[in-house]
Amino acid sequence: MGRKDTVYFLALILLAMCSLHEGKASRFEDLHHERVDNGAVNHHEGSEHEFDHQAILGSKDAAEEFEDLPPEEARRRLRGIAKRMDSNQDGYVEKAELSKWILSSFDMLTREESLERFEDEDRNKDGKVSWEEHFAENFGEGSILHEHHEEDVPRMLEEDRELFALADDDRDGLLSKEEFPAFSHPHEFSKMHMLLVNHTMRRKDTNKDGKLTLEEYLKEDSGREMSEEVRVTEKDRFELDLDRNRDGNLDLSEVKHWIIPDNNDIADQEVEHLMENSDSDKDGRLSIQEIIDHHEIFVGSEATDYGEHLHKFKDEL
Repeated sequence: MGRKDTVYFLALILLAMCSLHEGKASRFEDLHHERVDNGAVNHHEGSEHEFDHQAILGSKDAAEEFEDLPPEEARRRLRGIAKRMDSNQDGYVEKAELSKWILSSFDMLTREESLERFEDEDRNKDGKVSWEEHFAENFGEGSILHEHHEEDVPRMLEEDRELFALADDDRDGLLSKEEFPAFSHPHEFSKMHMLLVNHTMRRKDTNKDGKLTLEEYLKEDSGREMSEEVRVTEKDRFELDLDRNRDGNLDLSEVKHWIIPDNNDIADQEVEHLMENSDSDKDGRLSIQEIIDHHEIFVGSEATDYGEHLHKFKDEL
């Protein structure tokens, strides 16, 4: 359930590249729509190369498969992937081509993870997920949420009911395979974004003025204490990154910027990361050979997280 060799906030690669993400998600956050306590989405987790691999392969399973391949076979398969990245077939992968590939990889990862969740939750195997099935899988006796986050369950139930209803396009009370991704990965679907913002405001906007002060932003849910180190880091983030108009508060658009990752920005950062580490001749593009020479980065990259994509042409490689 999550984006194959890696799966958004303080993750190692993103700490190195920027501070977009806030920390490695536990299985609890992964189960519950990859949300972290402060409302943000955990978009990526794992090591730097894991993130790289998934970005290129578009699949956790494919990334894991690549890890087990002999180096020569991994390079051979990567050559086939690199040629497909080169959409204009000029022998080079330009930044725009790499970014487009990575964005496609993100989409494939979302669909792969969502399908895994769908199959877990569709207990009667009728091709749809009912609210009762979702409840039993995530909130019922023996579930991780029930056992370890009991104090948060009422809030999560209410939020999930609202997300479920909004994702249910045909209003039949069931989520089809096509509808389920908007529920399992609401941060990836624009129609879900304002509901996620509303959930965050409901939890944090204690004075109900429609914006978040620094203290409201720093407030932890369910009375949990924030360490002083994290508090200092988050204060800096609030003041230097999130409060874009510098008025001392986060308005709704700034809250949305905080909790909804921008895949275009993430893809652009991954492109710069890959270029910096693989563009040996510094010409601003990657030759097929440069990609092969740096295969340990690429099959280990969000560019190669295109796993589902990989499976479709595996026999051709």
